[in-house]
Amino acid sequence: MREKFSADASHWIPCHCCGRSYPTENMVRFHRHPGDAVCVACVAWLGDCSRPIVRRLYPLWQLPARVRAARTRRRASGPVV
Repeated sequence: MREKFSADASHWIPCHCCGRSYPTENMVRFHRHPGDAVCVACVAWLGDCSRPIVRRLYPLWQLPARVRAARTRRRASGPVV
């Protein structure tokens, strides 16, 4: 399937991941590599792929769940006298 190109092709840029061309307003640019852009579909896919890796590397991201569990255990045990 080919994308429809407008008469002004300068507003369309290729996705760095999949290679398809999209309008610039539908692209996400990298802060350190502004010349590269990724389409929204690839951003979602990359996020899904990286989530398990990030959770394994940075277990502190799970801290809020641990804090909630500790609070729940504290409430179940009753007030501290």
